[in-house]
Amino acid sequence: MAFVAGKDVDIAIPYFQSTGTLTPVGSLKEKLRRATRRMEQENVRWLSRDEMESLAQKLEQENDTLNEEHRKLQQYIKQVIHQAKLKEPPQNSFAKLLNSISNILPGSTRTKVYEPAFNDLLETFLLEKQQCKTARELKWLTFWFYLRKVLLVQGSFKAMIVDNIQKLFPWISRK
Repeated sequence: MAFVAGKDVDIAIPYFQSTGTLTPVGSLKEKLRRATRRMEQENVRWLSRDEMESLAQKLEQENDTLNEEHRKLQQYIKQVIHQAKLKEPPQNSFAKLLNSISNILPGSTRTKVYEPAFNDLLETFLLEKQQCKTARELKWLTFWFYLRKVLLVQGSFKAMIVDNIQKLFPWISRK
C-alpha cells in the first residue's frame, strides 16, 4: 500500500502534475535525485519489497475470485441463452423466404388482406408459445405457424389476382 497526498492507494507511480511528465530531464543520477525530491514534495513513497509481495498476493487472490465469479456468470449466461433459444422459433431459409415473398405483395393487398390476418396468426402463435414446455412442442407449433403462413400468403396472392381481374373486367363483379 502506498501513501499519496494523504490517501492510501494500491501502487505509486511517479507522475509529476506540474510538468505533466513521468520522468524529469537530465542525467540518470540527476533524474533519480529530481524524482526522489519531487516524490518527497508530493508525499509519494516507493513500495518496499514486502509490500510489493503482499500486494501481488492480494491481487492474485482477487484475480482467482474474479475468475471463479466470471466462470459462474458465463454458465448462467449459457443457461439463459439456451432457454431463450427454446422460446424463439428457429430462423431458417424457409422463414426468410416466406417473409420476402410476403413483401412482394402490392400495398393495397398487403394492408387489406395479408397484414390483418398475419397479425391474428402471430398473436395466436405468441400466446400458444408461452404454454410450450419442451422444445418438441415449440417445433411442432412453429411448423404449424409456418404452414398457416404459407396458406395465408397463397390466399393473399389469390385475393390480389381476383382484385386485378375485377379491375380489368368490372362487369364480372356486378350481380
